[in-house]
Amino acid sequence: MKKELRTFEMQELRAVAKDDDKTPRITGYAAVFNKWSEDLGGFKEKISPGAFRETLKTADVRALFNHDPNYVLGRTSAKTLSLEENNTGLKVQITPPGTQWADDLLVSINRGDISQMSFGFRVIEDDWHDKPSGIQRVIQEVELFDVSPVTFPAYPQTSVALRDMMKSEGLDLEALTRVMIRHERGMSIKPDDIEFLQRTMGFLRGIYEERVIPKDVSRDLADRGESWDKLRLQDFTEESWENLSNAEKRKIAGHFAFSFSMPPETFGDMKLGHHRASDGAVVWRGVAAAWQRAGQVQGLSDSDLNGIYSHLASHYKQFDEEPPDFNSLEPEGQEPRDQGEARLQLAKRRVELARLRKVCDLKD
Repeated sequence: MKKELRTFEMQELRAVAKDDDKTPRITGYAAVFNKWSEDLGGFKEKISPGAFRETLKTADVRALFNHDPNYVLGRTSAKTLSLEENNTGLKVQITPPGTQWADDLLVSINRGDISQMSFGFRVIEDDWHDKPSGIQRVIQEVELFDVSPVTFPAYPQTSVALRDMMKSEGLDLEALTRVMIRHERGMSIKPDDIEFLQRTMGFLRGIYEERVIPKDVSRDLADRGESWDKLRLQDFTEESWENLSNAEKRKIAGHFAFSFSMPPETFGDMKLGHHRASDGAVVWRGVAAAWQRAGQVQGLSDSDLNGIYSHLASHYKQFDEEPPDFNSLEPEGQEPRDQGEARLQLAKRRVELARLRKVCDLKD
């Protein structure tokens, strides 16, 4: 396993002078037991008492400033770093060198400018639990590499740029982390995980393929009873399709659940509209109508249908509706495996269509 970093806000971090020789010391706790962390990107964790017991017997641990090996404050083998595990956590006492940068650090600690301690480690043993409140990790044993007073915490800024980039595309880095943890740890994959993966795969496939599930132009909802008519180019602009920029074409595509190309080569490349043209709001009757028409779109692959299902199902949930069975999206004309399956699929489709007409008040 790779090296990990964790940081704790410590009121006890301070620089003190030892009474007998006036040698300055930096003291504090690099880790605190049984304290839940903030969200680490899909899970929270805490450290169990005893997690450092074995590693303290053999490890030659360094004390660094900001985890920088160019700024060594102490080392256990040199007896300039003392580490002790007690009921609170991992207690640290550092005897820093008599250098200008170390003296400056002592001043910053005493002023309160630097108030956090961090430690670098590798997990030897941990337990994972999938709770209703989220995934939890309990660290039972670690291999310790270094401890460090730090200017900034190690984890709150981790992958901020990536997280924001994914969020802008309607994706969720924390959700992906949770799915990967459940898969790696043998936990049950939840229905929401499957829906998320289908949506993510549709987006990623669109990076290297022309056929895509467009990004929603908006997630705002129109009034539930609003009527729905098939979208036309003149609903968006008086310009011809050829005169629109790629950015304008992509924005219009965000009103639909599927496009055979991106940016769409023609207005007809976009299928299954369900967003209001004027402001992009999601129209419930448009969503239901798109679901009904999905099986009529020619040339869709299984992957396309998976993406369309995930896209429209997310809107069903926005309106507090249970998405219909995936098989109701089956392309018309597809050969079933046997007559029994054909009758079953036909019955399912009739039930779903009847439910949609009842809920949406759609006309035959």
